[in-house]
Formats: sequence, C-alpha cells, structure tokens
Amino acid sequence: MKKSKQPFSYIIFVLLIAILAFLLNKYSINPPSSNLSEDLTNSASSSPSNQSTPTVSESTNKDVIVSGVIFFLQKLSGYSEIYSINTQDNSKKLIFTDKDENLKIIQSQSMSISDKKLLVEMGNSSDDYSGSLWTISTDGKATKTKIIDNFSSTVSPRISHNGSKILYTIFSNVEPNYGFSLYAADINGQNKKVIYDDKVGIIDPIFSLDDKFAYFLSGGGSDSYKLISVNLEDNNKQTDLISFKSDEIIYSFNVYNQKVIISKGLKSNAKNQNSDIYLGQIDSNYFTKLTNSDAKESDLLFSPDGNWISFVSENDLKIISLDAKTQKNLSQEVDNLIIWIAK
Repeated sequence: MKKSKQPFSYIIFVLLIAILAFLLNKYSINPPSSNLSEDLTNSASSSPSNQSTPTVSESTNKDVIVSGVIFFLQKLSGYSEIYSINTQDNSKKLIFTDKDENLKIIQSQSMSISDKKLLVEMGNSSDDYSGSLWTISTDGKATKTKIIDNFSSTVSPRISHNGSKILYTIFSNVEPNYGFSLYAADINGQNKKVIYDDKVGIIDPIFSLDDKFAYFLSGGGSDSYKLISVNLEDNNKQTDLISFKSDEIIYSFNVYNQKVIISKGLKSNAKNQNSDIYLGQIDSNYFTKLTNSDAKESDLLFSPDGNWISFVSENDLKIISLDAKTQKNLSQEVDNLIIWIAK
C-alpha cells in the first residue's frame, strides 16, 4: 500500500501562509515606499539640471564664518602701517608702523609662511623704488632685519613660503637690455638669476604653494597679457599658460594649485579702471565671472583652503566665496593686501 503525501503537503501550505502573514505585517507597519520617495525627491532636487547659478549676496559679519588672518598695508599722511585682521570677527591688530622710523615703507605684498615674517622694501621716501629690503616679524615685537642693502624693484618683491627665496623685477633703459627682467635669488640676494625678460612689463610675480614655480603676467600696453609659469627646479623652464584678448587689461591675479583668479577689464575703460573678478583653471581660457562692479578690484588672494578670495575695491577689503558666491566686507581704508594665512 502506498503512503499518502497529504500530511507533507499540508505542512508546506501552513509554512507558506505563516511567511506571507509575517511579510504583510512587517511592511504594513514600516512601509519602505515613504523613505524611497523622499530619497528620490532629494536626489532630483540636488541634480545639476535643477540648480540655478548662484548670485553674489551681501552678508552681515555674523552671517559668514571664515577662518584665517589677512595682512594688509594702509598708507596714511606721511607714514604707513601694516595690520592683520581676523576674518571671523573682524578684529584688527597693528603689526608695524613706520611713523617714527627714519626709513619708510616703499612696498610690501609678501610674507613667509614658515616663520611668518613680512618682506618689506623701505627707503627714505615711499615714492621711490630704491631702498633696502627687510624682514619684519609678526610676533608682536616687529623685529626688523635687513637682508639686502641698495635694493630696487619695479614691482613689490615676493618671498617664498619657506622663506628661502625672493622674486623681484628690475628695469633697464639701456640697449640692448632695454626692458624688464625677473630675478630669482636667495633671501640674502645671493645666487640671483634672470628667469624671464620682457620689454613691455612683468606684473605680480608670485611663488606657487610648493615654491617650485614662479607665476607672473607679462605684456601690457598695446600687447596682449599672458600668464606665464617658470619651473624654478627645472632650468627655469617657461610655459605660457593663458593668453588674454588684446582688448583686455589685467590688474591682478593669483594661483592656488590649478585654480586661477584674475581681475580684468577692457583697455578702452582703462581710464576708469573698471574691472571684475573671474575664476578659472591655469590650463584653460574659460573663466567664470564672480563679481560685477563699477570699481577696480585688485590685490587678489586665495584663502588658505582655496575656497574664498579676498580683494580690494575702492580701498575696502572684501572676501567672496567660490561656491555660494557670498560676499563679506571686512575693513575700509586698505591700500594693498599682503597675505591670507590660517589662524
């Protein structure tokens, strides 16, 4: 006699009913569709196609928290002073004044990061390019150290981040060497080498963050401006990075790794010195406009993290973010910026 299979089939049926009941009970209490719908909604709203281009918005000081300290030069009647300002709470600190000094500040737009010493050219008159080169400590003592006597540069000399090198420019009106020459030298002026020559102009030479490259603008007048790099560790190899249009005038620039910011206007408006700030890459001619102003915007600096920039507009110190395009005013009566460092 054959055995019946009904008991076994009955057991399978009961197990299926139990599993089905468990699943229905679970998803009736915690339905997954609600969370899935929220995730899809959030993903859709954050997609590039649904985002509008951010616009610049003025913010109060309490609205924006940006860490760091900016050093700047202020020229007053008969003397000059260097200040630092905290970008978070706008607190200012006097670093150095030449009010009671025999030598006056001619120009200063650079500071070493390693030992936080300002590079300052000083002379008998702030209106002359000839003087001597000094470092000034920022530790509250304002200790002055002369590093080069009988120094002259047509643009403000720059010190490397590690404090071991300087860049400066000399002009010659004697043929066949007529024009501008960019020099790289040790901090004491020794081992100087010409790394670039230009008959028209050399503007704002700066060191890269790793001190391996020098960046600067060449050209001007009727010639087009160019952004150029020189590899200081590879036989001063020169590379043309960006060529600007012939009708454009470049007032200032800065580089942070591959990012570049420029302040440019039209040569036809050079008398009014109107300019705006643009963000781009050092290997591209494509730029995004960050500001829209009727004033000259100059002395561009990147923040230590590369997410903000500072600049001077009508002697006002301002900062603007690169992502949200948020702008904040920090100080007034500023002549030129020196550096933006971390706290």
